[in-house]
Amino acid sequence: MKKLLTFILLMSTMQLFAQTAYICQPTGYNSVPVSSVGDMTYLSGGSVVSIGGTNYNVSDIDSIVFSKPAMTVYVNFTNGAATIKNNTGGLVKTLRNTDGHVALYSYASDTAQAVEVNYIVSGSGNNNSLYIEGDYKLTLTMNGVTLTNPDSAAVRVRCGKRIAVQLVDGTVNSLADGNTYPHDACFWIKGHGEFDGSGTLNIVANNYHALKCGEYCMLKKGFGTINVTKAPGDGIHCGQYFLMNDGTVNISGTYGDGIDPDSLGNVVINGGSIAVTVDTITGKGIKSDSLYTQNGGTVTLTIPSAMLSGKGIDIGVNGFLNGGTITASAVANGSKGIKGDGNFTQTGGTISMTCSGGKDKITDPLDVGKCYGIKLDGAWKKTGGTCDIKITSTVTAAIKDGTTTYDGSGVAQ
Repeated sequence: MKKLLTFILLMSTMQLFAQTAYICQPTGYNSVPVSSVGDMTYLSGGSVVSIGGTNYNVSDIDSIVFSKPAMTVYVNFTNGAATIKNNTGGLVKTLRNTDGHVALYSYASDTAQAVEVNYIVSGSGNNNSLYIEGDYKLTLTMNGVTLTNPDSAAVRVRCGKRIAVQLVDGTVNSLADGNTYPHDACFWIKGHGEFDGSGTLNIVANNYHALKCGEYCMLKKGFGTINVTKAPGDGIHCGQYFLMNDGTVNISGTYGDGIDPDSLGNVVINGGSIAVTVDTITGKGIKSDSLYTQNGGTVTLTIPSAMLSGKGIDIGVNGFLNGGTITASAVANGSKGIKGDGNFTQTGGTISMTCSGGKDKITDPLDVGKCYGIKLDGAWKKTGGTCDIKITSTVTAAIKDGTTTYDGSGVAQ
């Protein structure tokens, strides 16, 4: 009660400097315009107070502040153990903290404003994992954390909201999973994944995908590096679209595709660097069931000789190269640097490919078709940029669309 009386005395002064007051409770906080906070009415013999039209139990009010409260949970892992420092006033609860496996959750209530929690994780261990579940947007700050879960996923974020993943500058963060229990990915995000920060994230997957976002996956300006060196599924799999504005992505050792948005998902590359080695027969470096659009950045694709029919970029509808560079080495028989079901339009940027796969079917029974730099069911359209495709076999072709075969510079043969 005393702190509320003190607050009333300060109101006339604070109104000059603040526009919003935050009523902090164990379940979170409510924001109230300062002009309304002063109209406080006590009810039920002083045990309840009405602030800005909302009733609060006086005993539940931790504080009233004028800057947005920081809701932060610190998790530090050691081998087989974890320590948790919870600065959310009870908003986030610990479901489990056993033998280095941590499960945290936070749910919206009728009175608490939906707030964003920052989970800051650090430390390392050979038998550790992190599970987060709740109703709020959140930030997962990876501050030099190494997690290896021999049984299941290393990190699971079961929240359908926007999940910001922050790689602290200069840190290396490493995740590895096990395959005792089936799961979607070594690092699984139910909602929208937005990646930021200039640190490094290394992922080794032993069950399915390396990184999976249930909705879109975005790499923001200033992003650092993702390295995937093993995955029985895809390197990066997302449910809506993959958007890359900056950073570096290196993917190898996958038995699915390198980058794969789900059914009808788009791929948009505005900057950064992607390097994918296709490590399985019929695998794709980048698979887009809908549109592929590249406005900048560098994409480097390698299809080794053992990978029959591998594809560097596989496009379900139409592709557009407006800027940036696509470099591909297609060595496997039947492989394609770019394969599209629709049209591909180049208005700028550079395509540089070397195609040496594809052998005479009479002498090579394992051959599954010609090797092409670009193979389209629709039309090849070039209005700008540079296209240089070198072919080193008589049964390869630089570009073939629905009607015409072109030489390496885009001239019809």
